[in-house]
Amino acid sequence: MLKKVSLKLGLMKKKHTTSNQIKLIILLVTLLLKSSLAFANDVEDKWLALSQEAVTLFKQGDYNKATFYAEKALETTKDLPDSNRYAEAYSLKILADIYRVQSKFDLAELLYNRAISFFQQSHKNNKEEIIACWNGLGKLYIAEEKYTQAETLYISLLAVREKQFGPTHPEVAMVLNNLGTLYRNMGQNNKAEPYYKRSLYVKEKTMGSNSYSLGITLNNLAIIYKDKGDYANAELFYTRALTECEKALGSNSFATAMGLNNLADVYMAMKNYDKAEPLYKRALTIFEEFIDKSPKEVAITMNKLALVYSAKGDYAKAKPLYQESWIIYKKNPTHDYPYLANSLSDLGDLYWDNKSYAQAELFYTKVLSVCEKEQGSDNIAVAKCLNKLALVYKINGNYDEAKKLYERSLSIREKESGINSLSVASSLNNLGLMCKLQGDYEQSELFYQRSLDILLNNFDEDNPNIIVTQKNLISLYRKMNLNEKTDTLEARIKK
Repeated sequence: MLKKVSLKLGLMKKKHTTSNQIKLIILLVTLLLKSSLAFANDVEDKWLALSQEAVTLFKQGDYNKATFYAEKALETTKDLPDSNRYAEAYSLKILADIYRVQSKFDLAELLYNRAISFFQQSHKNNKEEIIACWNGLGKLYIAEEKYTQAETLYISLLAVREKQFGPTHPEVAMVLNNLGTLYRNMGQNNKAEPYYKRSLYVKEKTMGSNSYSLGITLNNLAIIYKDKGDYANAELFYTRALTECEKALGSNSFATAMGLNNLADVYMAMKNYDKAEPLYKRALTIFEEFIDKSPKEVAITMNKLALVYSAKGDYAKAKPLYQESWIIYKKNPTHDYPYLANSLSDLGDLYWDNKSYAQAELFYTKVLSVCEKEQGSDNIAVAKCLNKLALVYKINGNYDEAKKLYERSLSIREKESGINSLSVASSLNNLGLMCKLQGDYEQSELFYQRSLDILLNNFDEDNPNIIVTQKNLISLYRKMNLNEKTDTLEARIKK
């Protein structure tokens, strides 16, 4: 329309336009510009409202509705000026976050990278938004078991934050915490612990007490100690994390209930059922207030409380809790794939930890079915399910079935994560053990050696995973009466 006005103005000039005509044209152009600006403002307001709703729903865990609003927000950006790449980038970032937690990793990665590109094209200073995308990519790479990529990204981000803020700043602490989580997921607790400790130091120095963020790092350290069987330190750090959570969010918050469960889990591992029981009860009372938001946590806590009663021999109290928890799951069939898969997997882990292998098998089988239905037969989530189910078969002596599942898991991980990835090394180690149990020592050696080669290409020789694999080979060589190979490996470990 503005172009037509310009053309008309040109014609009028040729005909010796009067001053009144010029004033009329100026008025018309002004009105058009104001109308265009008002339309742009209306579109921006609409985009902002849609984006805010998408973020709120995402934080609430309602990913399907969040996706709807985020897609609408992205569609709205088409009506904004081409120069406003910020809105489009922000919408892409929201969608990427949603897709990441839904395990739609390829799509999420694509959108994160597009968002970064558009943020860089925007005229605003979008450094923090770009860093937020990097953090999302880091979490995505961890979920995909692309640990090398995640490590490279987080180490680069740590250098950026330290240069930007100095070594003792909350943003630096966040990256340190993420690095700790990366190494914990890689099975390198000894490497994760110092990052968590440094993160804790920075947070204590800069945030003081009464900080939920401080509680997160305390909780992560507690996980490290629990995994190592250091229950005294696990109890200490879970207790501190719970205290910080209660101070920051209140004694009846959802996060507080999670903290109560974590501490109770330690007492269960210590077989201190009298201390675990009241914590589970209190957590259950809180979770029941949030049952519409997260029935999963109600059901899981019921199961945990039932296990306490079973361990104490009080089956009359345990049975109705088991039954009620399962009713909750059946009453809440959700189309939110990660929610359902994680819920079933958590229950399987619960039974596995308490050596209820038949029940663990039941839930792991359900998880596998859900993952295959939602994500197809060849993805990282399926590989993880196969590994858990294989463990159950192995413990029950069903070695043939266990080996088939491990082989399928290996095939998926080679395809999705690369033939020299750490997750492939883990699968090879599992297959080495299976072949050893079946008496196929030569094949076992091949699997163990290939696993060891991958680990040696990624870590120093004193890495715990390398030592474990070397010890597995030593045990195998002894069965094969290969004394020279046994002595060589033992000498390498002692160095």
